[in-house]
Amino acid sequence: MSHLTPPVLPPAITIATGSEIRLEVPASPITRLPIEILAETLVRWAELDHDAPWIASLVSHLWRATVLSEPRAWSRIYLPLKGPSVELEDPEWCTEEDHDVRDRRRPLALWLERATLSPDLFLNIQINRIAPLATTLYAVLKQFTPHLPSLREFELSTASTLLADGILKTFWTCTPRLQRITIDCRAESKSLIEVIDDRNRVLPHLWATLAKAPSVSAVVLKGCLPPQQPLASASGSRLLSLSFHGPFRSDDFKDMMLSIGVCEALEELTITNANTSTSVPPVTLLALKVLRVHNSALLATHDILKSIHAPQLLTLDLGGRIPESVLESMRKESSGGQQSMREMLNIMETFGVALGSFSTRSPFIRHLTLDGVHVKDRFLITALKNLPYVVELCLRDSFISGLALGALSRVGPPHKDGVRSPTALKSPVLCPDLRRLSLDTCPLLTGKMVQDLVKARTSSSLITNLDIHRCKLVGEVDVVVVKELGPYAMRVEFTPLEE
Repeated sequence: MSHLTPPVLPPAITIATGSEIRLEVPASPITRLPIEILAETLVRWAELDHDAPWIASLVSHLWRATVLSEPRAWSRIYLPLKGPSVELEDPEWCTEEDHDVRDRRRPLALWLERATLSPDLFLNIQINRIAPLATTLYAVLKQFTPHLPSLREFELSTASTLLADGILKTFWTCTPRLQRITIDCRAESKSLIEVIDDRNRVLPHLWATLAKAPSVSAVVLKGCLPPQQPLASASGSRLLSLSFHGPFRSDDFKDMMLSIGVCEALEELTITNANTSTSVPPVTLLALKVLRVHNSALLATHDILKSIHAPQLLTLDLGGRIPESVLESMRKESSGGQQSMREMLNIMETFGVALGSFSTRSPFIRHLTLDGVHVKDRFLITALKNLPYVVELCLRDSFISGLALGALSRVGPPHKDGVRSPTALKSPVLCPDLRRLSLDTCPLLTGKMVQDLVKARTSSSLITNLDIHRCKLVGEVDVVVVKELGPYAMRVEFTPLEE
């Protein structure tokens, strides 16, 4: 969990980041806030920072009384479990001003006592490379067992998939309110045992855990995978949201796609850091509404698009990158990188074909984002021809040029009765329903292209939101002209490129 800076307070109050504490001055405006607002502020702060309630209790008597009377502020329990160390369960240890008040092990019994009346509990367990003794781990889990009926979200971070699976297998007896599970088995450095364990990233008891938690609808897996086939009594078909965070090996990639196929009710799928390419089986997800593929190699993204069939998809968000090997070759080649450039263009063409094919199978997409996905204009045009319902188009780090912008500028009359369908389009009109266009870091984009686009769409197909950021050939003068050409209600945001 990230450590965010505490809220900005008046000079009269200083929240400690070390051992120094200054109490509030009675005349401070913060003391005149209604208790309800102060309590809600502390709850929101606790959602962002697991140290928040402990720090707040040290600021002043008012803050301490307020935070102690609000169980929701204590509902997000963070447990960093390490090897044997100093007193871990001393209630006074968390308030000693001789120690840093951040990132410290808090007494679990005290934390649970203060969170008892909270309707929902959120548990985050982090186990470092030097894992605690089995007896210590068992004692901690046993201490939390009576509170499992209130558990809403659970997050576990450990470098060992064996340990993660063991906790999944033994932890749940009754979690009727649990909605979200996050398992993070990634680590920057691993011990020898963990490296051996890393050869098998599957969590074999994940589906069995879901059987004991009937309300779980979202699972996030980082550096680990579910079993390919669920048990008959522990189906993954109830899942609505599934996220995978790599990196993945070739076998992992194939196993991931196979495991996705058993989640028949899946509505949201996120895949991050897929950097390998391999043949994968087709996967049909009839209920899928949102597909995100972030920070992944273009060929891996190509394989995902080629595999997935999602006829009801509404949002497609792709964030890709050119393989590092290609970029490194371009930097080393004395001939200016021509061979690697040809390789990159081939990758772009291969991906462009896959994007066009995917758009024919998912014609109802309304929100399309291409971030670092280098696709040629002609392939982008082909894809957009198949997507007449797009209302939001976002292109970042894109080589879009006059060919695609010119096609977007050709707008025909709206269809009768406001009904549109892929077969009803009689002319090469692109995205007639487009309302929001975002262009970020597009080096080939010019101000004239944007002006022509806005001018062409001032009648029946208005763009109401236009964002232009860090495009080298678009200046402030162009933006002024665009605002004059566009409708009065059009909102334009512009960020110049800082060189």
